[in-house]
Amino acid sequence: QIEDVFVHKCVMEYIADIVGATRQGENVLMGVSPRGTLAYLRCVKAYAYLQGRSFVTPDDVKFLGKSVLRHRIGLNYAAVADNVNTEQIIDALFAAINTP
Repeated sequence: QIEDVFVHKCVMEYIADIVGATRQGENVLMGVSPRGTLAYLRCVKAYAYLQGRSFVTPDDVKFLGKSVLRHRIGLNYAAVADNVNTEQIIDALFAAINTP
């Protein structure tokens, strides 16, 4: 049933923009992989389904962002030395990317 949850094209692009941005940060050694992207999509679809909806909203993507992406971003040594954490990076990404 989760596979039947609808994801609009603009929400798919939003997820792709977020994931792409994880690969470009100055503090990032390794961004979210293609498998991580698919896992993120499955999670937002499951969340929408559990909320009783047959569609995903951009708020679902934001709500699950830290939980799904936190452990999929590898920080470089400079970021670790400066006590930067992945949650700060994810917050900055969501602030920089326009929500559909």
